[in-house]
Amino acid sequence: MFQRRILRGFSQRPLRLEQALTPANNTFPPCPSWGFNGAALLLRRFFSSMNQLFDLRDLLAVYTRYKLLRPSTVRSYEDAIRCLERFTVAAAPLEDLNVEVLLSHRVWCLERMRATSYNKHRRHLRALINFALAEGHIQSQPFVKVGPAPVGVKRPKTVPSTWYKRTMAILESDSVSGLNPTKFWRLLFSVMHFTSMRRRQIVELKWEHVLLSRSALLMSSDGSKTQREWLVPVPAWISQELRELRAEIGHKSGLPVKPDDQVFCLPLLTPGRIKSPRMLDEHISRAFEALSRHLGYTVSAHRVRHTSATVMLERSGNIKAVSDMLGHADIKLTASTCVHPRLGSLRRVQQALSGYKPVD
Repeated sequence: MFQRRILRGFSQRPLRLEQALTPANNTFPPCPSWGFNGAALLLRRFFSSMNQLFDLRDLLAVYTRYKLLRPSTVRSYEDAIRCLERFTVAAAPLEDLNVEVLLSHRVWCLERMRATSYNKHRRHLRALINFALAEGHIQSQPFVKVGPAPVGVKRPKTVPSTWYKRTMAILESDSVSGLNPTKFWRLLFSVMHFTSMRRRQIVELKWEHVLLSRSALLMSSDGSKTQREWLVPVPAWISQELRELRAEIGHKSGLPVKPDDQVFCLPLLTPGRIKSPRMLDEHISRAFEALSRHLGYTVSAHRVRHTSATVMLERSGNIKAVSDMLGHADIKLTASTCVHPRLGSLRRVQQALSGYKPVD
């Protein structure tokens, strides 16, 4: 019954943006050289003149012109819109997104996904509606009365600190299922282990970011959540292996390696096996899935990052240095979300209490 009421509201929909701006509709005279600013101005004039409100996909097209979001972020916004459209069984005009619809959408989502996933969708939808509100396309923000789903604060997931040693032993073989070439993955896992890099940072790492003479890597803003750059050191033997990797890439491609070339570019080392010309996030994810099968427990780029941060803090006690290594803008973030004490550390603190009797 509820969705039928929604569908009745969708039956009289205005033209979509791409339809309305075509010369056939004569909404605006065609212009061969709009340019970015001209197109943005035309869109503002078009939407201001509409008697009916457009839908979320049209709104996203305008929103991304102003915000210049990363492609991965745009895909996340599209996922949120697609989820809402699955619920409403149609596109969602802004005028129909009232509190009742969004409350029912929240219940529907929480039956099908985790609370954290719903909250991510909600943040994106709220941002879009805030933008529409600021532009004068709607009169109120319905998400004011539709709050996020409660999420418990869980202990960050890590892997046993022996994962790296076991991984290096596994990759000593010339061929390992799902992890070929083994030399390539041995170097990539080593860089992640010693630098606590995110998966996205590995993908965005370019040769211009590799400072071989200083045995350091520049964490560029392209792969950083905080849009910051910082330096992290690497062991000297990793610098040497990076030199060898660059030479191997140049030899196999037959071309000189350029500064803006990707460092860990698996397609260049395995021609014909991967369609993409660049290494993607999903290639690293699949490698970790293969590694998990060999180790017998789940290991991922994020868990490796947490594990390295925890071990470094536990053994050095220098939380500021660990925070700088992780690239956090605030040391509180390091202490609260990415680093947690191990059971052994807590047990040693517990031993200070009177009456504690260690087992002989």
